[in-house]
Amino acid sequence: MSIADQFSADATAGGTSAQQPVSLSQQFAADAAAGAKATPRPPSPQTPAAQGSQPGMLASLGAGLGHGLGETALGAQQLLGRGLTTLGSTSVGPWLSQDAQQGIANLNSQYAPYSAAHPIVAGAGNIGGQVAGTAPLAMAAPEMAGMGLLGRAGVGAGLGAASGAVSPVENPGDNFWQQKAGQIGLNAAVGGIATPVAAGLGSAVSGVTDPLRQKLAGMGINMTPGQIAGGGWQTLENKASSLPLIGDMIKGAQQRGVQSFNRATYDQVLEPLGQTYSGPLGQEGVSAVKKTVSDAYNNALGNMTFRATDPQFQADITNLTGLAQGLPAAQQRTFMNTLQTQVFGKLGPQGLMDGSTLQGAQSELGRLARGYSGDASFDNRQLGSAIGEIKSAIDASLPRYNAPDAVTQKAAADAAYANYVRLRGAAASKGAMDNGGIFTPAQLQGAVRANDKSVGKGASATGNALMQDFSQDAMNVLGKGYPDSGTAGRLGTAGAIGALFSHPGMLLSPWTYAAAAPALAYTPMGQRLAQGLLMSRPAFAQPIGNAITNRLAPLTPGLLGASLQSGSQ
Repeated sequence: MSIADQFSADATAGGTSAQQPVSLSQQFAADAAAGAKATPRPPSPQTPAAQGSQPGMLASLGAGLGHGLGETALGAQQLLGRGLTTLGSTSVGPWLSQDAQQGIANLNSQYAPYSAAHPIVAGAGNIGGQVAGTAPLAMAAPEMAGMGLLGRAGVGAGLGAASGAVSPVENPGDNFWQQKAGQIGLNAAVGGIATPVAAGLGSAVSGVTDPLRQKLAGMGINMTPGQIAGGGWQTLENKASSLPLIGDMIKGAQQRGVQSFNRATYDQVLEPLGQTYSGPLGQEGVSAVKKTVSDAYNNALGNMTFRATDPQFQADITNLTGLAQGLPAAQQRTFMNTLQTQVFGKLGPQGLMDGSTLQGAQSELGRLARGYSGDASFDNRQLGSAIGEIKSAIDASLPRYNAPDAVTQKAAADAAYANYVRLRGAAASKGAMDNGGIFTPAQLQGAVRANDKSVGKGASATGNALMQDFSQDAMNVLGKGYPDSGTAGRLGTAGAIGALFSHPGMLLSPWTYAAAAPALAYTPMGQRLAQGLLMSRPAFAQPIGNAITNRLAPLTPGLLGASLQSGSQ
């Protein structure tokens, strides 16, 4: 009797025996009396057949658990023995293999009456026992909460391959390794598919907690389910955008995401003013934002007074006039004339300029500075820079002698204008102009860099340029460009619709509607609903979801592998 047989017999008999032990001499005597003919061994009085009664459900469940756990251990022993034999072992390897095979046969014979009596309960116990046998492998797997789709699939395939490796081959014969390769390959494929799905269910329970996506959602940016999930899910969604029917819906949802990003950018520009934007998008929206910022700046200036007698202002203008001496004669004259007409010529008797006059002067200085700065002539561009410095000197002097409230209002307007310059640059890019002023995160990122006045674009290089964090975050989630026009998708959609109507039975099939159900998440209302469901969860949902992802999902390969094995027996 093999070691496995002995343990199995002991377990079945409950550690007791109703028969008296038979000595070796008695056995020989009995054999001689029978003419050395072997007689069938009567069934053990401990088996259900000997007792004449059907085993109960609880006993069948326990028998199934023991069978599944024992098979897993014997499957590992069988694999080890076969491996050692293949490597050249002539004693240990064959002994392990033969002992495991005898143990498997004995387990099956003892399990049979319980399985026959209660096949479902015993089968469930058997699967549970096999899962328990592979559980240590699952517990050693890395946590999958932070993994992408491919990482989860890889872990699942590895766990599936391991569960297939320790599954016993019932009738190995001469093709053990061929059967073992089939077990490993099948379980690896099942694990690679099922584990990401199970982990995805855990993620769905806990919700998307990525701070970046939560931040964008809080800014009112609409994302597609793939953009919310990120990683491999987003890649699959992008590939699906080329499919008929759902492809155009995905592109439409992505375009709504870009549009919501534009609205969020308007809000970013107006944030220093404590305002948000509600109105049309595109060029009309950019114009409305510009007017809001301009009105805030003019209102702030209207509550301020300019003093040309400010000592620091006078020092700044003296230095600036000296630098202007380096300009050609024509540009020198224009500079001095501008300084006279727009500043000193508008002062009152005590060297003061009221708010309304100050608004006009600063507006004209800004217009002249922009005009000359954009000229093809280098000398005129230098002139434009010098005139801009006059405006800056006035702005710098105002906080030194005006009321704090007015200074705060002007600082907010200045900050909003600095943001608006980046918005203006993005909306003026060629791609945005071809799209009615709707720009992408990448186009805003380009405007951020273009307006970075730090040495060598150092602020952009270190990620600290104005509005760079916002544009970079959006680009990482929404992508760099516009969704394509979808022409090919529309052609495919037309063909698909034509096929449906040419086969009316497909329109009535529940499978048609089941396949179309995911498309609801890409409708305007469905997109908002999906984002809310994926990103809004009560506090207790996250630990539950993490437990499913990190603890239950790794058990999936072993569970399905055990189910496949039980189904094949």
